Amino acid sequence: MEKKLINSPFGYKVFREPPSQNELSSFYALNYYQNPQNSTYQIEYTQEETLDRTLRLKLIYKFIDLHISKNQELPIQPVPIHSRDSKKRFLDVGCGEGFVLKFFKDHSWDVVGVDFSTHGVRTQNPEIEPYIQQGDIFELLRSMEKVDNKFEVIFLGNVLEHVLDPISLINQLKNLLRKGGLLVITVPNDFSDLQKFLLNNNKIEKEYWITYPDHLNYFNLDNLSKLLSDRNLPVIDQFSDFPIEWFLVNPNSNYVSSRLKGKDAHSARVAIATLINSSKNLEAKMNFWRSLGALGMGRTITTISRNT
Repeated sequence: MEKKLINSPFGYKVFREPPSQNELSSFYALNYYQNPQNSTYQIEYTQEETLDRTLRLKLIYKFIDLHISKNQELPIQPVPIHSRDSKKRFLDVGCGEGFVLKFFKDHSWDVVGVDFSTHGVRTQNPEIEPYIQQGDIFELLRSMEKVDNKFEVIFLGNVLEHVLDPISLINQLKNLLRKGGLLVITVPNDFSDLQKFLLNNNKIEKEYWITYPDHLNYFNLDNLSKLLSDRNLPVIDQFSDFPIEWFLVNPNSNYVSSRLKGKDAHSARVAIATLINSSKNLEAKMNFWRSLGALGMGRTITTISRNT
């Protein structure tokens, strides 16, 4: 039976009949944690993929650092008494393989990651595992709230689309942010103008991005911004990534109609994104990704909000 999507009060789409928490927990346990070989994580990455990820991490760091630097009144949270150094604090919620967490630690941030599993980290960045709290993410965040734990930056990368109650999660993260701190969210860019174009022009046969019960919420820049603004977390910057769905316009590279073309499309995306992000013109490439986001392009969108 096909699951029906409806609009939430903020405009992002949700399922009329979502799964129960028990059903959802069982799905993730079977697909990600009890059977790690079924995980969406890769065992190995090519040199090209590694370079692509590194350049994107550098760009994300530049976006964040720009707004940290602009907010000169943001106080630095004192670190625990056993630490001698005063560092900015970074929380990665759903830290996955730990690449973002490691990048910020390498840039002298005091880092904490939370995730249901440490399988991805043990495979890719085992040295960062001591900085990760494993367990139910929402329980871990509640424990942090109870002791008034605060962070200058909280990163939520490809998590919000999976949760039953995104508003409650946003509220939890706001409680953990310092005044003036930054909440950085990346989500898939769904029901975009590009996807509508592909459907209306018969480039694709169905809304392939709908994946129940993996993705429960379907955001774009407009409705995510509305949700965040309602939580007093106004979006102060946004950017996108490479719009791989452009390849669907050409039947020779349409990886939805022919899955065999997916690997070549992915390789082309990596090569083009690497070329752009290798540019020394920082302002130009930042504005390029901003413009793609504003145009509704890009497979994902990233928003940066300030806690007011």
